[in-house]
Amino acid sequence: MKRKNIKFRKKIIRVTNKLSDFKNDITPTKIYYIWEKNNLTKVETFSV
Repeated sequence: MKRKNIKFRKKIIRVTNKLSDFKNDITPTKIYYIWEKNNLTKVETFSV
């Protein structure tokens, strides 16, 4: 794994942590990951 990639991942983790702090009142009902064309996408579904 390249060093750049690790830094990028850490940045993503930091951002998602901020987001989760922001929306900690709402709990996601389903979280799943989609892997396509070398892209990992996190999908969260919410029930309000």
